[in-house]
Amino acid sequence: MFITFEGGEGSGKTTQSKRLYQYLIDRCIKAVHTREPGGTRVAEEIRNILVNGETNKMHRDTELLLYMAARVEHYKRKIYPLLCKGYVVICDRFHDSTLAYQCAKGISQKKIDAIYSAVFNEIKIDRTYFLSVDPDNGIYRATRNRSHENRFEQMGMKFHSDVLKNFDRIYENNRDRIVKIDSSGNPMRVFNEIVNDFNYLWSEVQKKKTQEQDT
Repeated sequence: MFITFEGGEGSGKTTQSKRLYQYLIDRCIKAVHTREPGGTRVAEEIRNILVNGETNKMHRDTELLLYMAARVEHYKRKIYPLLCKGYVVICDRFHDSTLAYQCAKGISQKKIDAIYSAVFNEIKIDRTYFLSVDPDNGIYRATRNRSHENRFEQMGMKFHSDVLKNFDRIYENNRDRIVKIDSSGNPMRVFNEIVNDFNYLWSEVQKKKTQEQDT
Protein backbone atom coordinates (compact mmCIF):
# COMPACT_ATOMS: atom_id res chain seq x y z
CA MET A 1 0.00 0.00 0.00
CA PHE A 2 1.14 3.50 -0.83
CA ILE A 3 -0.01 6.20 1.63
CA THR A 4 0.79 9.89 1.21
CA PHE A 5 0.40 12.85 3.55
CA GLU A 6 -0.20 16.30 2.11
CA GLY A 7 -0.77 19.82 3.38
CA GLY A 8 0.71 23.26 3.70
CA GLU A 9 3.50 24.41 5.97
CA GLY A 10 2.84 23.59 9.63
CA SER A 11 -0.12 21.33 8.90
CA GLY A 12 1.31 18.51 11.03
CA LYS A 13 1.73 16.00 8.22
CA THR A 14 5.28 15.04 9.20
CA THR A 15 4.27 14.35 12.80
CA GLN A 16 1.14 12.43 11.82
CA SER A 17 2.83 10.39 9.08
CA LYS A 18 5.51 9.30 11.56
CA ARG A 19 2.83 8.39 14.10
CA LEU A 20 1.06 6.21 11.57
CA TYR A 21 4.36 4.55 10.69
CA GLN A 22 5.04 3.75 14.35
CA TYR A 23 1.45 2.51 14.76
CA LEU A 24 2.01 -0.02 11.96
CA ILE A 25 5.42 -1.11 13.24
CA ASP A 26 3.92 -1.72 16.70
CA ARG A 27 1.43 -4.07 15.03
CA CYS A 28 4.14 -5.94 13.12
CA ILE A 29 3.03 -4.57 9.75
CA LYS A 30 5.93 -4.07 7.35
CA ALA A 31 6.14 -0.33 6.82
CA VAL A 32 8.57 2.39 5.76
CA HIS A 33 8.39 6.13 6.34
CA THR A 34 9.96 8.41 3.75
CA ARG A 35 9.66 11.99 2.50
CA GLU A 36 9.71 14.26 -0.53
CA PRO A 37 11.82 15.77 -1.73
CA GLY A 38 14.27 13.20 -0.42
CA GLY A 39 14.24 9.55 0.54
CA THR A 40 17.46 8.53 -1.23
CA ARG A 41 20.97 9.96 -1.16
CA VAL A 42 20.65 11.78 -4.48
CA ALA A 43 17.12 13.00 -3.72
CA GLU A 44 18.24 14.34 -0.33
CA GLU A 45 21.02 16.29 -2.06
CA ILE A 46 18.40 17.82 -4.36
CA ARG A 47 16.23 18.58 -1.30
CA ASN A 48 19.04 20.63 0.21
CA ILE A 49 19.02 22.84 -2.89
CA LEU A 50 15.22 23.22 -2.88
CA VAL A 51 14.39 23.95 0.76
CA ASN A 52 17.25 26.26 1.74
CA GLY A 53 18.29 29.72 0.61
CA GLU A 54 16.54 32.72 -0.89
CA THR A 55 12.96 32.41 -2.11
CA ASN A 56 13.82 33.57 -5.65
CA LYS A 57 17.19 31.90 -6.07
CA MET A 58 16.09 29.81 -9.08
CA HIS A 59 13.68 29.99 -12.00
CA ARG A 60 10.36 28.29 -11.28
CA ASP A 61 10.89 25.84 -14.17
CA THR A 62 14.26 24.87 -12.68
CA GLU A 63 12.56 24.23 -9.35
CA LEU A 64 9.85 22.09 -10.96
CA LEU A 65 12.41 19.97 -12.81
CA LEU A 66 14.44 19.49 -9.62
CA TYR A 67 11.33 18.22 -7.83
CA MET A 68 10.65 15.79 -10.66
CA ALA A 69 14.28 14.61 -10.71
CA ALA A 70 14.16 13.94 -6.97
CA ARG A 71 10.88 12.03 -7.41
CA VAL A 72 12.32 9.81 -10.14
CA GLU A 73 15.19 8.80 -7.84
CA HIS A 74 12.89 8.36 -4.87
CA TYR A 75 10.08 6.42 -6.51
CA LYS A 76 12.08 4.22 -8.87
CA ARG A 77 14.91 3.40 -6.48
CA LYS A 78 13.02 3.19 -3.17
CA ILE A 79 9.23 3.43 -3.15
CA TYR A 80 8.37 1.09 -6.02
CA PRO A 81 10.81 -1.69 -4.96
CA LEU A 82 9.40 -1.59 -1.42
CA LEU A 83 5.80 -1.73 -2.66
CA CYS A 84 6.73 -4.79 -4.72
CA LYS A 85 8.01 -6.44 -1.52
CA GLY A 86 4.69 -5.88 0.25
CA TYR A 87 5.58 -2.90 2.42
CA VAL A 88 3.22 -0.14 3.40
CA VAL A 89 5.07 2.96 2.20
CA ILE A 90 4.14 6.17 4.01
CA CYS A 91 5.38 9.27 2.23
CA ASP A 92 5.47 12.79 3.69
CA ARG A 93 4.46 14.74 0.53
CA PHE A 94 4.21 13.50 -3.03
CA HIS A 95 2.86 14.75 -6.36
CA ASP A 96 -0.10 16.67 -4.91
CA SER A 97 2.39 18.99 -3.22
CA THR A 98 4.11 19.63 -6.54
CA LEU A 99 0.78 20.61 -8.08
CA ALA A 100 -0.29 22.78 -5.14
CA TYR A 101 2.99 24.64 -4.73
CA GLN A 102 4.15 24.99 -8.33
CA CYS A 103 0.73 26.07 -9.58
CA ALA A 104 0.81 28.72 -6.83
CA LYS A 105 4.01 29.94 -8.49
CA GLY A 106 2.23 30.32 -11.80
CA ILE A 107 3.13 27.07 -13.56
CA SER A 108 0.19 25.48 -15.37
CA GLN A 109 -1.03 22.06 -14.31
CA LYS A 110 -0.88 21.07 -17.98
CA LYS A 111 2.90 21.59 -18.00
CA ILE A 112 3.35 19.73 -14.69
CA ASP A 113 1.21 16.81 -15.87
CA ALA A 114 3.14 16.60 -19.16
CA ILE A 115 6.49 16.28 -17.38
CA TYR A 116 5.08 13.84 -14.84
CA SER A 117 3.58 11.55 -17.47
CA ALA A 118 6.80 11.64 -19.49
CA VAL A 119 8.86 10.01 -16.72
CA PHE A 120 6.33 7.88 -14.83
CA ASN A 121 3.92 5.14 -15.67
CA GLU A 122 0.68 5.34 -13.72
CA ILE A 123 1.38 5.52 -9.97
CA LYS A 124 -1.36 4.19 -7.71
CA ILE A 125 -1.73 5.95 -4.37
CA ASP A 126 -4.04 4.00 -2.09
CA ARG A 127 -4.84 6.87 0.28
CA THR A 128 -3.84 10.49 0.76
CA TYR A 129 -4.38 12.29 4.05
CA PHE A 130 -4.72 16.02 3.39
CA LEU A 131 -4.18 17.89 6.63
CA SER A 132 -5.78 21.30 6.26
CA VAL A 133 -4.82 24.29 8.41
CA ASP A 134 -5.23 28.02 8.00
CA PRO A 135 -1.99 29.43 6.54
CA ASP A 136 -1.55 31.96 9.40
CA ASN A 137 -1.68 29.16 11.96
CA GLY A 138 0.44 26.86 9.83
CA ILE A 139 3.24 29.35 9.23
CA TYR A 140 3.29 30.21 12.94
CA ARG A 141 3.69 26.52 13.78
CA ALA A 142 6.34 25.95 11.12
CA THR A 143 8.51 28.93 12.05
CA ARG A 144 8.23 28.09 15.74
CA ASN A 145 9.33 24.49 15.30
CA ARG A 146 11.89 24.80 12.50
CA SER A 147 15.23 26.62 12.54
CA HIS A 148 16.31 25.63 9.00
CA GLU A 149 14.76 24.49 5.70
CA ASN A 150 12.67 27.65 5.82
CA ARG A 151 12.75 28.80 2.18
CA PHE A 152 9.04 28.19 1.66
CA GLU A 153 7.94 29.78 4.93
CA GLN A 154 9.42 33.04 3.64
CA MET A 155 7.28 33.16 0.49
CA GLY A 156 4.46 35.29 1.86
CA MET A 157 0.91 34.72 3.02
CA LYS A 158 -0.71 35.13 -0.41
CA PHE A 159 1.45 32.31 -1.75
CA HIS A 160 0.48 30.01 1.12
CA SER A 161 -3.20 30.92 0.74
CA ASP A 162 -2.96 29.98 -2.94
CA VAL A 163 -1.29 26.69 -1.98
CA LEU A 164 -4.20 25.85 0.32
CA LYS A 165 -6.72 26.72 -2.41
CA ASN A 166 -4.86 24.40 -4.79
CA PHE A 167 -4.89 21.56 -2.25
CA ASP A 168 -8.64 22.07 -1.82
CA ARG A 169 -9.12 21.92 -5.60
CA ILE A 170 -7.08 18.70 -5.80
CA TYR A 171 -9.17 17.25 -2.97
CA GLU A 172 -12.45 18.11 -4.67
CA ASN A 173 -11.30 16.32 -7.82
CA ASN A 174 -10.01 13.22 -5.98
CA ARG A 175 -12.43 12.52 -3.15
CA ASP A 176 -12.16 8.76 -3.72
CA ARG A 177 -8.45 8.91 -2.83
CA ILE A 178 -8.05 11.88 -0.50
CA VAL A 179 -9.30 12.20 3.07
CA LYS A 180 -9.37 15.83 4.22
CA ILE A 181 -8.82 16.41 7.94
CA ASP A 182 -8.90 19.70 9.84
CA SER A 183 -5.52 19.67 11.58
CA SER A 184 -5.93 22.91 13.52
CA GLY A 185 -7.14 21.19 16.67
CA ASN A 186 -5.98 18.43 19.00
CA PRO A 187 -3.23 16.32 17.33
CA MET A 188 -4.52 13.09 18.88
CA ARG A 189 -7.98 13.71 17.44
CA VAL A 190 -6.35 14.13 14.03
CA PHE A 191 -4.38 10.92 14.50
CA ASN A 192 -7.49 8.98 15.56
CA GLU A 193 -9.25 10.07 12.36
CA ILE A 194 -6.27 8.86 10.33
CA VAL A 195 -6.04 5.53 12.14
CA ASN A 196 -9.76 4.84 11.88
CA ASP A 197 -9.68 5.41 8.14
CA PHE A 198 -6.47 3.44 7.65
CA ASN A 199 -7.79 0.46 9.61
CA TYR A 200 -10.88 0.38 7.40
CA LEU A 201 -8.72 0.62 4.28
CA TRP A 202 -6.36 -2.09 5.54
CA SER A 203 -9.24 -4.45 6.33
CA GLU A 204 -10.64 -3.96 2.82
CA VAL A 205 -7.25 -4.74 1.26
CA GLN A 206 -6.87 -7.89 3.37
CA LYS A 207 -10.41 -8.97 2.52
CA LYS A 208 -9.68 -8.56 -1.19
CA LYS A 209 -6.49 -10.62 -0.87
CA THR A 210 -8.41 -13.41 0.84
CA GLN A 211 -11.06 -13.41 -1.88
CA GLU A 212 -8.40 -13.57 -4.59
CA GLN A 213 -6.72 -16.52 -2.88
CA ASP A 214 -10.03 -18.38 -2.64
CA THR A 215 -10.80 -18.05 -6.37
